[in-house]
Amino acid sequence: MDQPHTITVTVELDQALVDLAREQGIDLSDVANRALRRALSVRLDEGEASPVDETARVKREIDEEVAAYNEHVERHGLFSDAWRGF
Repeated sequence: MDQPHTITVTVELDQALVDLAREQGIDLSDVANRALRRALSVRLDEGEASPVDETARVKREIDEEVAAYNEHVERHGLFSDAWRGF
């Protein structure tokens, strides 16, 4: 697998967090790369999805969750139904 072109950058991080990450064996470069991808809403590992594609994916996920919640409420009602006075 080819590695993407990388550059060395300087960032300022909390020393205690860096020490803890090193103790835990966490790869800070990997964490930074994944955080940037997420912050930019780009999933480079899935073929350069655009921010628009990522937004559409998130909207579909939310729509699915809302539909599942609504179905649950239809079947079982709301937890507060027993206390509702109207």
